[in-house]
Amino acid sequence: QEGFGPDDFIAKATRAGAGLDVEILPWRTRDLMPGTYRSAHLTLCLGDAEEGFGLVAAESVATGTPVLATPAGFLRDMLPPEHGLVLVEPDASPADLVAAAQWATRFGPDACRAFGRPYVSRHYGLSRMRAELARVVQEAAG
Repeated sequence: QEGFGPDDFIAKATRAGAGLDVEILPWRTRDLMPGTYRSAHLTLCLGDAEEGFGLVAAESVATGTPVLATPAGFLRDMLPPEHGLVLVEPDASPADLVAAAQWATRFGPDACRAFGRPYVSRHYGLSRMRAELARVVQEAAG
């Protein structure tokens, strides 16, 4: 097993990306993730899973690496426009994906640093998340 996908996912992705500046990395532990995001030009979140609150996009933006994503689940509302998260429709053409990726890699890092990182820190920081969880538990307890 090469990860969470089909057994041959990495092999197929590597073949599909032949000749492109794409690197598929092995599993990384949590402590290595900030450096992993910082080493990239763009993080892709192009799936269609209705994930309630995936942290990949927020973590990437917080490290200064823009994200190209489809508006699935919480991604559609995670950050305001121009904060480092560039949304594309799930049925976007390859040309539209390339244009969005080029825009994101050109303007996204500055947007991440100026607007995205502060927004993520204010809205999704660990202390705020803990306080909100405590409030919900107290409210539920009556």
